[in-house]
Amino acid sequence: MIAANAYTQYRKAQVETADQRQVILMLYDGALRFLGSGMGALRQGDLQAAHKNLLRVQDIVCELMASLDLEAGEVAVSLYRLYEYSYHLLLQANIKKDIEPLYQVEKMLLELREAWQRSQL
Repeated sequence: MIAANAYTQYRKAQVETADQRQVILMLYDGALRFLGSGMGALRQGDLQAAHKNLLRVQDIVCELMASLDLEAGEVAVSLYRLYEYSYHLLLQANIKKDIEPLYQVEKMLLELREAWQRSQL
C-alpha cells in the first residue's frame, strides 16, 4: 500500500511539473496503455475490464479535446475532429464490445503521438 501511494505521489508530481507538451505526450501514452489493456481484455472475454479501460481512454480523449484552443486555427479544429471521431469509435466499440474499431483508434493515437513528439525536437 505504501509503494502504491508513493507511486501515485510521484506521478502526480510528474504531471504537475511537466510543461504542456509533456502532459500531452503523457495523455497519449496513457490512452495507448489503457487502449491496449482494453483490447487485451476484449480478446480474453473480460468485458468488465474492457469497459473500465475503454472508459479511461474515452476520458483521456475528452481531455485532449478540452486542451485544444479552437480559435488558434485550422490545425486545432482538425485535431478536434480526429479526437471526436476517435471518441465515437471508442464509444461504439465499448457498447458493442467490438475490437475492430479500436485498431483504427490505436493507429490514429500512435500517429498523433509520434507527430507530437517530433514537433518537440
